[in-house]
Amino acid sequence: MFYWWVRVFNWIHDGDTHYDNEDYNWCNRGKGEMLDEFYIKLEENDRDKAKEEVKKRLNNSDLRFAKPRKGKDGIYAVMMDSDKRWHDRFYNQVDTYCISCHKHIKGPAANFPRIDWGDFSGKDNFYCSYDCKREIEAKMRGIEGEFQERETPSGIVGYIYHMYNRKEDKHYIGQTKYLPFFRWQEHIKSGSKGNICDIVFEVLTEVNKNYSSNEKNQEYMNNIEAWWIQKYRDEGFEIINDVIPRLTIESLKKAFSEFIAGQQELSI
Repeated sequence: MFYWWVRVFNWIHDGDTHYDNEDYNWCNRGKGEMLDEFYIKLEENDRDKAKEEVKKRLNNSDLRFAKPRKGKDGIYAVMMDSDKRWHDRFYNQVDTYCISCHKHIKGPAANFPRIDWGDFSGKDNFYCSYDCKREIEAKMRGIEGEFQERETPSGIVGYIYHMYNRKEDKHYIGQTKYLPFFRWQEHIKSGSKGNICDIVFEVLTEVNKNYSSNEKNQEYMNNIEAWWIQKYRDEGFEIINDVIPRLTIESLKKAFSEFIAGQQELSI
């Protein structure tokens, strides 16, 4: 099958000023007011035939596929090549639960934010809203560093590091899967741990990799980080972070699977 993404606009010359319209889509500025959006699919790669299908759908045999020339108004369509993934994303319906709050969600898949598991499974899960998505992402460790290698040294899964603010006499223990100075850079850019001139950085330990399970690697990192935090506390130092296990993709996936299994048991 061959797919085309179609957007239909009403172009009014000198009328594309919407500064007072809060609902105006500025991404479409210069194209006019969008009237419709849909996908066309055909068994053959025939763009002219696809255009005829668009005209039939809109019941407009005079429809243009280029914006009217300067000084002229009119309705026209923008067609772009697409594929099955985007077609299905637009039309598919979902009947599932929010990956975060477990609220029941039902409707067009395009209406709900998706989560990318990063495992190339092709399986989609959804949030009920962008607020839920932002809440989960805020709890997860973000992609660290802007310009860094994704590969860690052989046999090493990550590092536990220590930051000491001399001015405030406070300590912070953290973890990173990449070379620690990239993580330190992010702390300095955020300003959350103090001024760079007041902070001493050091690596406490390397964490060896468990090749059989990425999830166990993360649990191991969390446990070692928690051990160092407790060690500093026991020795009387003021620690500015809490021992809170970090939410990971694996733990979120596991929790959601357990929830779905529970729902299935209730329905039996």
